[in-house]
Amino acid sequence: VRVVLLSLTLLPTLFLLAWAFVGAGGGPFEITAWQAGPLQSAWILLVCFAHNLLLGGSLGEEFGWRGFLLPALLREWSPLQASIVMAVVGGLWHIPIDLAAGFGIAGPGAVLVRIVFLLPVSILFTWFYLRSKGSVLIAILLHTSVNVMSDLGLSSYDGAAIVFGLLTGVAAWILWAFSPVLRGGAPS
Repeated sequence: VRVVLLSLTLLPTLFLLAWAFVGAGGGPFEITAWQAGPLQSAWILLVCFAHNLLLGGSLGEEFGWRGFLLPALLREWSPLQASIVMAVVGGLWHIPIDLAAGFGIAGPGAVLVRIVFLLPVSILFTWFYLRSKGSVLIAILLHTSVNVMSDLGLSSYDGAAIVFGLLTGVAAWILWAFSPVLRGGAPS
């Protein structure tokens, strides 16, 4: 239960902290999806979550990434090495959307930005995967929980996404430094 709750809250919490940090510098501090009142806002959040789960890539991608590719990589490589490969493969997988829509920047550089962004995210996902004894459901919840953030209408979203990338980097480093799971040891 703890891993499920953490998988649903960790990345959104990091994103909201990044958003609060960016918003503290001035400018608007709004979440469009939460302006409709408590009940309607909860409904909007649920619909955004369901949409991202079913159509936003989480469900299909994670069956491939954590259901097949990560276990195969872990048979040959350390969790950190496998996470790096996952980040590169994930970045290459998203080439069509990154070239068409960008990923913080336009053009081919978006692919590199995506890979750099996915490095700490992949480490976090691998840690969750190992801690949950290989649960693909946990990976799906993680993926969905971070994807939904772009649908909530957060002011200063682009700035928050950059700070979020830095925070996930710090979180990934902390897990790598202090969790034996990522260095190939037993789950703590």
